[in-house]
Amino acid sequence: HQHADAGAFQIYCRGMLAASLAQYLFYGTPYDMNFCKRSIAQSMMLAVDPEEKFLWNEANDGGARFVLASPRTPEQARTDPVFNNGKVVACSFGPSPQRPLFSYYAANLVGAYSAKISDYQRQFCFLNLSAPGHPAAIIVLDDMTTANADFKKYWQINTLQPPTMTDAGVRLHSEAFGLTSALDVNMVLPPPAERAVEVLSGEKSTNVFGRQYTPPNPTAPEAHGHRIMFSPQQARKNDVFLTVLQVLDGAVEPLPCVTSAT
Repeated sequence: HQHADAGAFQIYCRGMLAASLAQYLFYGTPYDMNFCKRSIAQSMMLAVDPEEKFLWNEANDGGARFVLASPRTPEQARTDPVFNNGKVVACSFGPSPQRPLFSYYAANLVGAYSAKISDYQRQFCFLNLSAPGHPAAIIVLDDMTTANADFKKYWQINTLQPPTMTDAGVRLHSEAFGLTSALDVNMVLPPPAERAVEVLSGEKSTNVFGRQYTPPNPTAPEAHGHRIMFSPQQARKNDVFLTVLQVLDGAVEPLPCVTSAT
């Protein structure tokens, strides 16, 4: 659908935990072009160049390029930079192909963004824990370099239910069919002292850095969602975000997360 969502992820367990906040009802409206189809509605990295302009858009959400053209041939899709949303760096899963304990994927996504991004790689490893109360964990590593140190970076995750702030990050919640689940988001890097976090809820969740947009269906859950944005305190070209996400049953506490430098 040509949304600017390269590298975005969603997580479902008894309802949406990490969710898209986009609503599709009318094509080409200010909401559709500036929020629904844009990176701001997704759980993905943003980097704001104040001078960047997006095709047919009035808002600058700091996201990926906005491409509405279509390739005419398979060759054009493979070779034309306009349609380059990224390159696979590595992937693996196993050890069992029928029931893998891990799934790993890494992609260089610099092509999805404008020249404001010099380099960007997103890696994730899904771990099938199969433990009581702890079905899965996901490790996400984002390494982003901007062309200018003053371009503000944001690690964003979106959800439908009110989040709970924790010492290590944030906890997301969901409920379906009388069962509850949670997603514990532990941001290891940058550490708490070196980052800021902002939660934009309700009407603020569809505010794109000062420009307000109205969802077409105000009663839908996506119209009352929440955007959680982590950003480094210090301005620099390169930043690394290392995040451990644990899927939890109900009110179960997350497993301890221990890191070490090598």
